[in-house]
Amino acid sequence: MTRGQVKVELSSDVALVLFEWIERQADDGWFRLSDAHSGELGALTVLAGALQSKLVEPFKAEYVEMVEAARQRLADRYGIEPPK
Repeated sequence: MTRGQVKVELSSDVALVLFEWIERQADDGWFRLSDAHSGELGALTVLAGALQSKLVEPFKAEYVEMVEAARQRLADRYGIEPPK
C-alpha cells in the first residue's frame, strides 16, 4: 500500500520551537528520548528537515532570542506546564 503525503500548517512560532527542540534532541544523541522507536526518531528527523527548509530564523544572528520569544508567546497562549 502506497502512503500519501499530509500537509500541515503551523504558526511560525510553533514551527520555530519544534525545530529547535528536535535539533536539541538530535544534538544530544536522542539521549532524552530513550523510549523512542527508531521510526519515531526518523520521523522527527524528517520533520526537522521540512521545518528547516521553510524557516529563515536559524540563519539569523538573533536566532536564540527569536526562539526564546517564540517559546514565551506559546507558553503565554497555551499555559501548559512542563512535567517535573
